Amino acid sequence: MHKADFDGHVFTVHRTFSGQILTATTKTGEVHHVPCHDDFRPHMARMAKTFSPFFFVNPEGRLMGQPYTLASMERIWNAACQQLGEHITMYAGLKHSSCGQFLNERGGTVSELQEVTDHKRLESVRRYGRMEVQRRKELMQRKVVPITQGSEKVPGGV
Repeated sequence: MHKADFDGHVFTVHRTFSGQILTATTKTGEVHHVPCHDDFRPHMARMAKTFSPFFFVNPEGRLMGQPYTLASMERIWNAACQQLGEHITMYAGLKHSSCGQFLNERGGTVSELQEVTDHKRLESVRRYGRMEVQRRKELMQRKVVPITQGSEKVPGGV
């Protein structure tokens, strides 16, 4: 993430690395505006003080001041998984897990997840975040308030 793409509150995602070369646009050509979580903002301020034009710099990279490459991130991820005896791909661990947690642990809805992830199609969101049976049960068992008409309950009212 380029420092120039963060205004202190919002990340503007409009470029990406492709084959280790920084390109001027994202894969789809879309520009995404991603808010920075309040708890993360102090870390961004600290990282902004480094000499690199990037926020997330690999301290063990061959070229000083350069961002993490996919290969270096996967090495770090795989070493951590091996240490824990886990076999989870980085893609599944980051994308699928966080989307699933949003739905199942944080009580988000599929349409809210679509907004948060900035996906255009609901089908894409459903691929990443699967609602577990327990969460579906919680939704089914939400308190239902009967609709009344005057002083009488409406038959079949919810």
